[in-house]
Amino acid sequence: MMRFAIEHQVTLMGGNNPLQFAQCFRTAQERRLEILDDIAEGTISTRIDLPPDLRQALQPHLRPNPERARELAAAAARAHRFTPAEYWPGLDLVCC
Repeated sequence: MMRFAIEHQVTLMGGNNPLQFAQCFRTAQERRLEILDDIAEGTISTRIDLPPDLRQALQPHLRPNPERARELAAAAARAHRFTPAEYWPGLDLVCC
């Protein structure tokens, strides 16, 4: 999920459980290099365990986006971290 979300500018997030957000943000931090590679190449890493039919269904929605991957890498390098403040600087509201 974070691979798709981080590629785009998000301004609003909503959910019913703040722990889910925390887990997503932790996953993004832990897998940041993999996510950046996937965004640049338009792929989903084979290290992500997905059923083959789901991987195939997601494939048409993937496009290489090396420019966004470079932006994200530069933001993370400047901040020495990879958090929502870096990948979604326009995030205005989180609702739980």
